[in-house]
Amino acid sequence: MTKCPYQSKIDPYLLGKLGEAESAAFEDHYFNCPPCFQETFARNELVDVIRDRGAILFPAEAEPRPVRRETAWDRWKSILTPRPWAAVAAAAALILVVFVGVIPRSTPVGAGFSPIDDATVRGASVEAVSPAGVLARAPESFSWKGVAGAAEYAVTLFRGADIVWTAASADIRIAPPEQVRAGLESGTAYVWQVKAYSAQGTLLASSARTAFTIAR
Repeated sequence: MTKCPYQSKIDPYLLGKLGEAESAAFEDHYFNCPPCFQETFARNELVDVIRDRGAILFPAEAEPRPVRRETAWDRWKSILTPRPWAAVAAAAALILVVFVGVIPRSTPVGAGFSPIDDATVRGASVEAVSPAGVLARAPESFSWKGVAGAAEYAVTLFRGADIVWTAASADIRIAPPEQVRAGLESGTAYVWQVKAYSAQGTLLASSARTAFTIAR
């Protein structure tokens, strides 16, 4: 493919060595010549590095840089290479990675247990058995029907929006600690839920929230 004759003017244009008439003619050309436009964009990056880093790399030979007039490419460059916005986007991405990737893993409960997430992978449901309804005394255990493939179950006991107790079990039954039972108040409504997880920590199924009250 024949090389465009204007490509020999790219470097002089970017370095401000063309006269006004030549610069104007070159600008009219590269906007209508995709190869020249792309080459100008690529060469501009190299010129920027040389201009910005030259004084640092060769301080003894550095000379005051003459001020050159702003070209149309300088104005386009600020649009085509929005570096400040890229920095903001990168910072936002980093914050997102920290919050999503680090913080949830810093406080794991059981096999990736999330007490307020009711979504399930398989769409199945764990059936909560007891406690339920009105009880004569604080429940001695929580039980449910198992789910195929489950390696661990996570149980959470709520009082309103507050979590009273949460624990994990490989069995389909778990007994709350005595201090938890002793802290359950008569006449107060409690709700509990159990979720099933695979050995890899994948949520397999979740029960409906089951309520119980201890008689006064």
